[in-house]
Amino acid sequence: MGYILLGHGSYYADRTTAPDAMELVGVPPGTTVHCFDGAEHHHQELVHGGQPGLWEQLGPAVHTFDSSGPAVNRLELRGGADLHDDGLLGDPAFAGHHVVLPGVGPVPDPLLLCDGGPATCPDAPDGTTGNAAEHRCTGILGLFGGHDLYLVWAASFRAAGTPGPHDQRAVAERNGDAVDMAGDGATLSYLLGGPEFLLSPEPGFYGHRGADLARVRGAGDFVQGTLVFHRGDPYGAAGFAVAGLPPDRRGVVEAAIARFCRRPFQVRFI
Repeated sequence: MGYILLGHGSYYADRTTAPDAMELVGVPPGTTVHCFDGAEHHHQELVHGGQPGLWEQLGPAVHTFDSSGPAVNRLELRGGADLHDDGLLGDPAFAGHHVVLPGVGPVPDPLLLCDGGPATCPDAPDGTTGNAAEHRCTGILGLFGGHDLYLVWAASFRAAGTPGPHDQRAVAERNGDAVDMAGDGATLSYLLGGPEFLLSPEPGFYGHRGADLARVRGAGDFVQGTLVFHRGDPYGAAGFAVAGLPPDRRGVVEAAIARFCRRPFQVRFI
């Protein structure tokens, strides 16, 4: 059983937190480190709980190293709110391994390969340089040395069926088109589901992508209704009078309008 370490950051981070004397570090016997650096090479978002699986999205490891030689001590794993998702931590791709997150329990954030110095850690595999013979740091090699380690970086992690940044941009663009074409006092239809709010000048929502419509309509809190758009004068605020909206969803609507409305606006819930 090995360890899977998840986070943001990079295999070769631009940082100065490692001691100058520890640019190279020894890797403990029995340790093999496999690095899947989606963030550095592809600015990749990883989607868990769907198909293709996480390993298929990542492809082969971009770096692998073991105790046969010293390792460059520049990698960095950082935590994030998107890592604290039960669906991610319990993804079938991680079955049989311990999943480790930066900042949880004894694990520091950021998590480095080695965060020690010559007095606590070796800079060669056999410790023959006068440094300590084994890692006694709170870095990866000190906490998890002697095991198979799988380090996974991504630009972001999200669950299948939830909108990603590309989806949000696509929805905002189409919402903006609907408002730009609407006259003063026009009635627009809306769909609201999860964190998404879609606008259309007609009830068929033909301007929106099918995947976005399916995701919103399939949400457990899905509602639909209408709003009246008030264009206002060119230097004033646009107005949105939204009907039929549950009070606890108002923040979602205001955030969605802010993503596409390029001028000041006011929202009134009726």
